[in-house]
Amino acid sequence: DAKNKDIEDSYPTRKLSDGTLATNWIEVGASSSSKKGKKLLADFSNYGSTTVDLFAPGVDIYSTVPDGKYEDASGTSMACPATAGVAAMIRGYFPELTAEQVREVLMKTTVQYKKRIIIPGTKKKAKMKNVSISGGFVNAEKAVEYLLLKK
Repeated sequence: DAKNKDIEDSYPTRKLSDGTLATNWIEVGASSSSKKGKKLLADFSNYGSTTVDLFAPGVDIYSTVPDGKYEDASGTSMACPATAGVAAMIRGYFPELTAEQVREVLMKTTVQYKKRIIIPGTKKKAKMKNVSISGGFVNAEKAVEYLLLKK
């Protein structure tokens, strides 16, 4: 929807019915593979410097569709499974970690992008820290390296 989730709610959300925030929730925005950088975030992705945790690939992802076929698809419905896959891999190799700890690792090990990007749904430019909490993109290699160094 290209919404700033800091201003406009969308659902589902990490906000629980009692007003507290789920500590094991990961809010994922969709990124593209743009080599120009400015269009690095998907035009449709939600964003928010205090609400969206990180970004993951979500544009033109080769995926399964009904009847045993494959095609390119775009959406946070592509970005979220990419992030969930990294989280599952971490839990597979480090089963002692809680969901909250896995989230923390993903947040600490994002790939940072220092140049300005175009905010989804606008023509405005900003730094990644202005569109997500971590200011970066999920990265499996960095997450595993981080955990191996901690052992």
